[in-house]
Amino acid sequence: MAYEIINILLSPGSKTFNTEDLNRFCSNKKITERKIEFFQQDSNAFWSVFLEYEVNIEPSGRETSGLTEAGRVCYEELHRWRKETAEKEGIPPFVIAKNSHFVEIINKEIITLEALKHINGFGKKKIEKYGKEITGIITAFFKEKQSPHEK
Repeated sequence: MAYEIINILLSPGSKTFNTEDLNRFCSNKKITERKIEFFQQDSNAFWSVFLEYEVNIEPSGRETSGLTEAGRVCYEELHRWRKETAEKEGIPPFVIAKNSHFVEIINKEIITLEALKHINGFGKKKIEKYGKEITGIITAFFKEKQSPHEK
């Protein structure tokens, strides 16, 4: 077992907690135990999340076999986003994008809407509806992957 503690700061302007780092951390892990506490330090409010976890990087299918381990983590993030989006819209996930599309997008490091146009199956309407979210996930992934001096 491995352990992690993540503190999430309350954004004073929006009065919300940004859970992006927590979600990203959990994207390739099986959480076996969690404890969540709220605390304040000076004028800042936080959620502190203690996680016990197992690393769980399993390819979703044979399409991910060409991806690096890091690429599979990104694939799983896109896969999770697609599933949530499809459930909200009441449509099958493949209507948003096929698994093979995600593999191609990751391999080509597609981070712009213009580049997304070159992926077979992504027309104007699909790009308008989902493009920003897809490229946002890819952009965040590749920024995180860079070393500090490359950012």
